[in-house]
Amino acid sequence: MTQWIPVLKGLATYIPGLYTVMARRKIVRSGDAAYYYELWIKHLSLLWASGMRSMPKSMAEFGPGQSLGLGIAALLSGVGHYYALDVVLFESPDKSLAMLDAMIAMFHRRAGISRPHTPSFDQYLDANRFPSHILTDERLAESLAPERIALIRAALMQRADKHSTVSVQYIAPWHDNDALPNNSIDVIISHTVMEYVVDLDDIYKTCSGWLNVNGWMSHQIDFSSHDITHAWNGTWAYSNSAWKMVTGKRPYFLNRQPCSQHISVINQSGFDIRCAIQNKRTDGLSRHQLNRAWQSLSDDDIQCAGLFVQAQKRADATLNY
Repeated sequence: MTQWIPVLKGLATYIPGLYTVMARRKIVRSGDAAYYYELWIKHLSLLWASGMRSMPKSMAEFGPGQSLGLGIAALLSGVGHYYALDVVLFESPDKSLAMLDAMIAMFHRRAGISRPHTPSFDQYLDANRFPSHILTDERLAESLAPERIALIRAALMQRADKHSTVSVQYIAPWHDNDALPNNSIDVIISHTVMEYVVDLDDIYKTCSGWLNVNGWMSHQIDFSSHDITHAWNGTWAYSNSAWKMVTGKRPYFLNRQPCSQHISVINQSGFDIRCAIQNKRTDGLSRHQLNRAWQSLSDDDIQCAGLFVQAQKRADATLNY
C-alpha cells in the first residue's frame, strides 16, 4: 500500500483547486540567514579549492526558493550582479531585507560555519571555520562598506539605478536560454535543484552558454526521494508510467536521473569537472527491489545519495554548439 501513496498524491493534483492548496501548505527551500550563509561559504570555499582565484563579478542561481539568501551572502562577499532564476515566484522582499541585516552581522564577526558539510571541509577554513584566505579583511572592508550595503539594500528593493555596480534580478518563471545573455556570467550555483530539471542536456548546455570563458558552476544535487518514498532511493522502484502518475500535474518534480548521468552530460556540455564529492548510502533498496527500468544502474549510482560537483567551462566550449 505504501508504494501507492505517492501515486494517489500525484493523481490528486488533477483535482481542481486541491493542488493549489497542497502547494501553499508546502514549505519550499526555506531557511534562516545562517543556513544560506553556510551554503555560500561551502560553495565559495570549494570553488577556491577547485581553482577559482577571483571573486565573481556576476552570479546566477537556479531555484532560490522562498529566499534570496544565497545571493545576498554572495553580494556581501563582493559579487556585483546576482540573477535569481526560478520556475515559480516565491521570494519575499521583506524576508530578504531581514536576511540581509542578519548576514551583515555574520560577516562582520567572521562567523564560522557550525555544521560539517564534507569530511575534509575543515582544511579549506581557518581555525574559526571561516574562509579568511578568501574573505580577507581588505575584501570585506570593501564589500561591507556602508555605501555598498546601501546599494545592496536598494537592489533587493528593486530601487537600484540601472547603472549601479550592484544589481539583483529575479526572473520567474524562466523557460529558455534567452533569460540571460551568452558569455555574461562568472559563476552559476544551485543547491538541491538539478534533480528537478527535466532536460539535463538543455540545462547544462544553457549553463555553458551563459558562462564566460573559464567560468564556473557549482551544484549540490540530491538523489534521495525527498521523503516521497520510505526508502531514500525508492523513486527507482517505479516504472516510467507509474512515475508519471506520481508526478501528476506538478509544475516540477524529481527527474530520477542518477549521478553518472549528470557527470556524463556535464562533460559533454563543454565543462571540465574540477570537484565531484559523492555522498554514499547503503541503507536503501537493493538492485532486485528496483523496477526493471532501473536495475541496470551501477552500484555507484544505486548508492549515491548526493553529489557536490563543480566544473569549469572549457575555452573551446562554444565550438561544440
